[in-house]
Amino acid sequence: MQRALDALSARGPDGEGQWWSQDGRVGLGHRRLAINDEQGGAQPLVSPERFITCINGEFYGLDGAFRGETDSLALPEAYRSFGMLEGLRRLRGEFAFVFFDSASGRLYAGRDRFGIKPLVYARRGEELWLASKPSALWAAGVETGWCEKGFLQAAATQYPPAHGSLFRGVQSVPPGHVLEIEGALVELKRYWSLPAQPGGPVVTEEFLERLRDCVWERVRTDHLTAVMLSGGVDSASILALAAETGERLKAYTVDFPEALGTTYSEAELAREQAAYSQVKHCVIPITRQDILKGLSRAVQESQGLCVNGHLVAKWELARAIRADCAKVVLTGEGSDELLYGYRHFAPYFENRQSSSDFDPAGVGILVDSHQPKVLPDNVPHFFHTKYELGRRIGAFLVPELQADEAFASVFPTSLSPREMQPRQKARAAWLDTALRSYILEVLGDGSEMAHSVEGRPPFLDHLLWERYSEPEDGGKSLLREAVKGLVVESIRSRPKHPFMALPLGVPLLKQLTEQVAEVEHPFVSREKALIQLEILRGLPDEERLVWEPPMLWLLSSYYLQELWS
Repeated sequence: MQRALDALSARGPDGEGQWWSQDGRVGLGHRRLAINDEQGGAQPLVSPERFITCINGEFYGLDGAFRGETDSLALPEAYRSFGMLEGLRRLRGEFAFVFFDSASGRLYAGRDRFGIKPLVYARRGEELWLASKPSALWAAGVETGWCEKGFLQAAATQYPPAHGSLFRGVQSVPPGHVLEIEGALVELKRYWSLPAQPGGPVVTEEFLERLRDCVWERVRTDHLTAVMLSGGVDSASILALAAETGERLKAYTVDFPEALGTTYSEAELAREQAAYSQVKHCVIPITRQDILKGLSRAVQESQGLCVNGHLVAKWELARAIRADCAKVVLTGEGSDELLYGYRHFAPYFENRQSSSDFDPAGVGILVDSHQPKVLPDNVPHFFHTKYELGRRIGAFLVPELQADEAFASVFPTSLSPREMQPRQKARAAWLDTALRSYILEVLGDGSEMAHSVEGRPPFLDHLLWERYSEPEDGGKSLLREAVKGLVVESIRSRPKHPFMALPLGVPLLKQLTEQVAEVEHPFVSREKALIQLEILRGLPDEERLVWEPPMLWLLSSYYLQELWS
């Protein structure tokens, strides 16, 4: 247990604690990032009913019986009053937890509705271990190494299996679910699903008020609150609404100075919004060399594979935030999911057209340069691009790996069995793959908590989704209209631009070639890979652009492998 807690020190540098049952069969350990009730609130919490609680995250909007000296007390109170499943339905926030009812002998382990906070588990002999990160499981003695199925599915689709992982024996508790454990019996139960038909007509003013409440609940009242600010309407809206609270705020923006004059550089737009909202602003410049130099550490601390240098950018953002002694950062994740803002959702709306302007950001990741139609029409549009990404990754892998079979296997787990519209099915697949396992776990929590910073995404408040998750027109027109006068016009009317780092070019090719030539990889064919890299070396920069995501994915797999090799 102590080795596992030591492996989580960055996630909780402010204290640690352990609790063990008298018979020694159940133990709970916790590393604390002290945000609320800094003098008290140590975990594991032991309540008078002998409920023992460990929580990562926070609950919001507590009142009446749920309110206590620390928000973590809301979970045992909800359980005592309503039972676990109904109690979780009444709680609001981003969280992962382990909870033991010593009277019944049941252990519960659950996650918030979208998977903002991570929770993984694995067996070690007759033991069941749960933790925030795989590295804590390994420290406890769980076997290390790749999971071949997880690696292959990630190679084919970018994302590991929905309830599995990249690693041998390690599984992920799905968002909106709780594990109920009694003796040797482990049962997975769902407590929340996306509403099929959110109720009532959409009123712009009401949407703004509900979003304002989601933002205000997440702003700290006693310390500095950071805001990740890009040149997009999502983060600008969060900053504008947070500024209304009058609390201490500071905005943080990544800039790529080598890409001035392109869509990759958003610092000037961010400066304009920060000045308009009268919020202090910090710009962190990042070069290609910074990305290549920082990639290994960012991958290993986030414990995931990346397809763009934006992982290093997020990692450096979190480091700058922590250097200013902030522990909480508001982010814009979830808006494009809530309001169908991504370009690959555009075909599902009759009156919406994708922008005809070519934007190189996201090529090979979100869109392909020629948007091939190689999959059936009922497959979500973004998977067409993922299929091409997987084919390019396959050019480096041993021939025994059957990528097409792995690609086909993703659909039954991603799509809900409920009757849904095509756009709802596409979004459900995106939530279960891209949002859960990459945007939140790798780019979000993985990079933020490496620096002891807790990310809070107001757009992923379930109360917002239960009311507004089916807008009449995709593309965030509802948000753009709601924040008129709060967000500068240059951002409010700007077309969707994903947060991507600038292309890395030949230096990336060189760094990957060195890894392939020098390091053994169980799934990479050295001969095939070196031939493919030599071919890419001879291509013009614009043709090599679509190969950058698979090269970064492959390079990050070498760095991830160093965690146990």
